[in-house]
Amino acid sequence: MLNHGLKALVPEAIKQLWRKWRRQDKLATSVAPLVNSNFAERIGIDQRIHALDKSNQPSLTVREDHWCHLTQGIFPLILEQFDRYSAAFSLEARHPFMDKRLLEFCLALPSEQKLYQGWSRMVLRRGMADILPKAVQWRGGKAHMGPNFIHGLLTLNRQVFDDVILNKLELIEGYVDTDFLRQVHRRMTSGGRVREKDCMTVWQGIILALWLDRTQVTP
Repeated sequence: MLNHGLKALVPEAIKQLWRKWRRQDKLATSVAPLVNSNFAERIGIDQRIHALDKSNQPSLTVREDHWCHLTQGIFPLILEQFDRYSAAFSLEARHPFMDKRLLEFCLALPSEQKLYQGWSRMVLRRGMADILPKAVQWRGGKAHMGPNFIHGLLTLNRQVFDDVILNKLELIEGYVDTDFLRQVHRRMTSGGRVREKDCMTVWQGIILALWLDRTQVTP
């Protein structure tokens, strides 16, 4: 109702002012604090992010919005990455929900088969009747894996975590704000409350450092 109903009533002049402010705000905050500011400026990261942002061309219908999400480049990127990850362990990944026939079927479905009386994925919920337990069939969300991720980083992989911060930061200083990464590390290992955002930030730095250490790539 908000995107395809109420927004349609807003005068065009106000919409243009909102889009202009939103673009400026995104350009001001698009670069994550983890990224080295000199590196970000050298490669024009703000301009790259802005060029990929299609939010200034909103979809006119729910079906068009669905189509835009399905045709984003993020899906090929993720599937290609998964193929490489699984191949490293002599596995071949399967993605049944990405079957072209199923995608076309879902795209053609009427809206009430997708969202009905507050329930999402209605066609799937109805189709799983007497197959899945009702608690699973009608659950409202997914399991939150953040605490498990934090536990793994601070316990199971703590040696790798500390080794990167103490010995490998010079490998990524051309790309990453290493002072910021050290601050996050101190915050996470001080015994206080660990924020999931901090965990993801430091994980990105660790992965980059390990990859550069293996490939010996320099900025």
